[in-house]
This record gives sequence, structure tokens and C-alpha cells, in this order.
Amino acid sequence: MGGIAGLHGDALKVRVAAPALGNKANAALAALLGDLLEVPAASLSIRLGAKGRCKVVAIGDADAALAARLQALIAALSR
Repeated sequence: MGGIAGLHGDALKVRVAAPALGNKANAALAALLGDLLEVPAASLSIRLGAKGRCKVVAIGDADAALAARLQALIAALSR
């Protein structure tokens, strides 16, 4: 299991239960963020940090609705 653990500065702190071996943790991260943001996991890509703990994730075909969902998630975590 995993989930959003909160905010870390201006970034999301995310936990996944999958091991880092065989890219399983990155796939779990993409699946979790895809579910939360209502986008296909395949549209997410790790731009930086694929082998590290800190990652930069890009979302293909981002639109205003996605931006609103992300802002709502961050606002909820800020409370």
C-alpha cells in the first residue's frame, strides 16, 4: 500500500510499498499518482531521480482540469 504522506516544501511526499528493485517503486508511484490525479499511469514519466528517493514527475497532456485537481490535493494537504 502507499499514499500521499503530506507536503515536503513545495513537493508532495509520497510513500509506496513496492521495492525499488526492478523499477517496481517507480511503477507504483506512477499508478498511485495516476489514480489520485485521474490520469493514465502511462502518461506519467519520471524526468529526474528515477533511481533516487527524490523524483520529478512529468504529466503528459496536462490541462486546466488536471491542474485544478492537483491544486485541490495540495490545498487539502496544507490544512
